[in-house]
Amino acid sequence: MEQALEWVVKAVVLALVGGFSYLLKHAWQCRREHADCKEEVASVKREAERDRNRLKELEVKLKECTTIQVNEAGLIELWDNAAQSIFGHTNDAMLGKPVWMLLPVHKREALRVRILTAAKNKREIVNLIVESTAVHKTGREFDVHMLLNSWNTQEAGWHAAVELRRIVDPYVRDEGTHDPHPSPSSRRTAP
Repeated sequence: MEQALEWVVKAVVLALVGGFSYLLKHAWQCRREHADCKEEVASVKREAERDRNRLKELEVKLKECTTIQVNEAGLIELWDNAAQSIFGHTNDAMLGKPVWMLLPVHKREALRVRILTAAKNKREIVNLIVESTAVHKTGREFDVHMLLNSWNTQEAGWHAAVELRRIVDPYVRDEGTHDPHPSPSSRRTAP
């Protein structure tokens, strides 16, 4: 009987040690999984922050890029919020106005002639790239990159789209002052 009791005690001790060992092993595994989860959460947070920053960059680029549609007379038919942001004019103020009014006086005639000649001859303009200067409502001039395309249909006639991107001067500070010798921290990159 004593031997049986001894075997029972040994079995209980082994079970306790084995159970304790199992608990330690399980606790260690849980701790490792917890650390992995914390790292994964941190990684997701970093990724989300990068996505938020990228989204902000894209929003800025979207504000600096627009498409303006004009008819065969060169009058604006489509003016969106991005155009309003770039030029400062509202939709109501610009619909029906000549597109060349967006350029400085000394550059208007060239664009007017190009558009009206193409419209008169029903000629398509395909990916015509124009680097120019545009004028904000306040009179401030800024550089733009324009991509002109036109199409002609029997129902709607001749139309053109001007895809316009404002070129951001990397030497202009956020306050709008020109810095001919910028420090690296004051530079902005063009979109």
